[in-house]
Amino acid sequence: MNFGNYIKSIVSDTVEGYRKWALPTFTVAFLFSLLTIIAAGAFYLKTPLGQRPYGLLDVFFVFYSPRGGEAVYSCVDLSRTAWIVCVAFFAIGWYRLASSNEALPSGSARWGAFIRRINDKDFWIILGVGAGLGVMDYLLVTLRDALEGITNTRYSNSSLLNWLFLELRLYLPPLIMAAVLKNRLFPQSPRWRANRWLYALAGIWLLEVVSSRMIWTIEQTMSLLSLASVHTPETPGFATVVVEYLIPAPVIAFFFVGFASVMIRPGLPEGVEAPYALAGTRTAEDPQAESAPQA
Repeated sequence: MNFGNYIKSIVSDTVEGYRKWALPTFTVAFLFSLLTIIAAGAFYLKTPLGQRPYGLLDVFFVFYSPRGGEAVYSCVDLSRTAWIVCVAFFAIGWYRLASSNEALPSGSARWGAFIRRINDKDFWIILGVGAGLGVMDYLLVTLRDALEGITNTRYSNSSLLNWLFLELRLYLPPLIMAAVLKNRLFPQSPRWRANRWLYALAGIWLLEVVSSRMIWTIEQTMSLLSLASVHTPETPGFATVVVEYLIPAPVIAFFFVGFASVMIRPGLPEGVEAPYALAGTRTAEDPQAESAPQA
């Protein structure tokens, strides 16, 4: 498959995935998003006051660490890693559910239907890789700081260095997790060549660009909705907490289908189409409806 066809398939899979599965899987995605919010809240409480982000969307889609020209690192930066892990669990359950002939009650995918399709090996491998990604993120920041001490005095290009490591922190975790999904969902498919890695990166980059623009628009709207009189990381008002820490939950849930789609697509064997893009959802009320074929 050439690059043009690959990008076309990414767009087609994502659009069809949203059209046919966004509503049936929203409850499951929302529950996964709550898990990530709980994790982010735990990381948030361990973060020094002066280093806390303004809202959850900042840590899931755009690292808040580079602030005011000074890069900092704290536990909250692990929130995005926790989210990528949840997207990987969602992707496995979603693909296997779409590949089955099981009817969905009222057209909605239940939590149990997803969990039953994630076996013990899936769980421990993804959890282990997620822990490794957390360590990798910290090591990247440490390496950046070490190199910055050299480049500031020799080349004065610390801004470029910060940008480079920020990009690595944004794109390496979903790229690595995409390779893990390929191993779990398509163990018999051949190993990726260099072009397949580049294709996978291009698909993730494309969705990151789109999602970042959407997040920017949402954040501007949320800033208008915020009624807090004091709007600082140190002393957030009640309205700020509600608007910027609770409302993002459905926003985060919305992106599960998109990111799962672009992380699954690179691993699909040649000639195999994503089942969630090929067929509609079969409901218990409409047993004759078209169901997703086996992969």
